[in-house]
Amino acid sequence: MPEKPIISPDEAIEALQSAAENGGLSAEHIAKLSDIINQARGTFGATLSVVESPLPNLELITKLNLDKQYEGFADMLKFCGFINPDGSPRLGDVQLPSLDRIKRAFGDKKLDLAQSYSEPRLVIYPDMPFQELIKLLQNPDFGLQSVYASDKFNQKVERNNGSRISSWGASIIDARPIVKEGDDRYSLRKRLQDRSTELKKYESQMTRVKALMFMLDAIRNGRNDGQLTILLDGEKSPVNVVFGGRETTNDEILYGFCDTKMKKISFSAYQLGGCVSTARLHSSVDADNIR
Repeated sequence: MPEKPIISPDEAIEALQSAAENGGLSAEHIAKLSDIINQARGTFGATLSVVESPLPNLELITKLNLDKQYEGFADMLKFCGFINPDGSPRLGDVQLPSLDRIKRAFGDKKLDLAQSYSEPRLVIYPDMPFQELIKLLQNPDFGLQSVYASDKFNQKVERNNGSRISSWGASIIDARPIVKEGDDRYSLRKRLQDRSTELKKYESQMTRVKALMFMLDAIRNGRNDGQLTILLDGEKSPVNVVFGGRETTNDEILYGFCDTKMKKISFSAYQLGGCVSTARLHSSVDADNIR
């Protein structure tokens, strides 16, 4: 008889969630079954992980200090309510991926690129609509003075899965921004054009969710005691409807702003023709859809 394929714990949980979405399981059942699978993960870890790819180069992992950064970020996710205080997933969510799973998702080539960064920072983010993240962080219990996103950030069409976390993403962001001669006199348009031609293979651009979690981590850990303005070069400009029913792309670039001292976060847009020397670009590598 042919051997049955080995199913990983995360694949099993994903199958259960799919059944629940189709009416086959209640939320209570999926939570109980997820707990059973996660307990089995510890007992039969070696067997359950047979299908996984080997870990990336240990030397790269050590140089990037990912182990310590993962622990710190997991603590922040607990504090903000993305996962339970004991590290378990909220009802209906997928479990926060282990550091080993995140390392595998990056792979050697992306980790090698991240090793060249001056200040590599690991950022982990839930696959949730941006608006839901903003609402969650507006809870006064988190100690932020304000979290705000302009209407421009409501124009992006996103999945309607509410606040349920169906997968996770991770990035290694160079906390030291890209600073070039001429930033104080060149328009944002020129700086973005130059950046697009210099983007390295395997490198990613900044998005709203990555920037939000990066800034939240800076506030939480007391880093960058001052103000950060991050250009979201990985985002498309919002679209406005004008007279005559025609649509036109705005001549704008979205950005995120953070005052780590005042504990404030906001998102808005700049005109591309303007010069904003304090607005910065950041290098990063991504690993998406981690379960």
